[in-house]
Amino acid sequence: MLDRVIADIELAEFRGTLVNLVDRLEAPRFEAAVFGRVSSGKSSLLNHILGTEVLPVGVNPITAVPTRIAFGTDAALTVTLADRQVKRAALEELVEYASEERNPGNTLSVVRLAVALPSARLSEGLVLVDTPGLGSLAAAGAEETLSYLPQCDLGIVLISAVNALNEEDLSTILALSQAGIPVMVLLSKSDLLSSTDRGKASAYIRKEVQSNLGLVVDVHPVSIVGRDENLLGTWFQGELAPVFERHRELARQSVRRRTGALRESVIRALRAKLGRNGA
Repeated sequence: MLDRVIADIELAEFRGTLVNLVDRLEAPRFEAAVFGRVSSGKSSLLNHILGTEVLPVGVNPITAVPTRIAFGTDAALTVTLADRQVKRAALEELVEYASEERNPGNTLSVVRLAVALPSARLSEGLVLVDTPGLGSLAAAGAEETLSYLPQCDLGIVLISAVNALNEEDLSTILALSQAGIPVMVLLSKSDLLSSTDRGKASAYIRKEVQSNLGLVVDVHPVSIVGRDENLLGTWFQGELAPVFERHRELARQSVRRRTGALRESVIRALRAKLGRNGA
């Protein structure tokens, strides 16, 4: 009804708001980005969640720019370059653009990597983002990560069980918090610790974050190896999925409120026209 009225009465000033609302209704998104130091296990964790080896994994710095993974009926890769050129490619070519080895210092001038994947875990609008590792020699990648921070709906910070919490981890958590973005902390590679040591490591990270930043964060041990891989599934279903669902409901409420506001604005505009035209 609003679309027809805005078109018929030529209320061009409301067209942008209407298009934005339609986009939100047709493509609700919740963007969860994974941050962490090089070799913290970001790409491996995301591959495990998605059930496929879509992201390149290696000991060298990986991911020259953030890689967004969203639902698509057909697997595909879209590469956007700084000159606005857009390339379509096979998923197997992702390593050519996303790895520091093949694209050192982002010499290819990639500004956006978007992966479409027919994954059930993405089908309701969840978007997962693999970010460049912090603390690597690939300084440009770290800069890309920091500039991306404000764009996500949830920040997931990986801290490896084999590395102590450091200033870069704390800075990432602080930057997310200052941008108004909720933070979850994952203790990755938790299979390397006993269940008792996992509890101690998680408690230590919580204590240090609160002591240094004044923030209270949840810390969840996860693993993708052997019998401990159920830790990742438990976190996904028990922590990430409920946050995603709450976000969807809040988004629906927001669209309803904004639609109501648009309706009232259109009514006021129609009354003003009636008052001027006397018809």
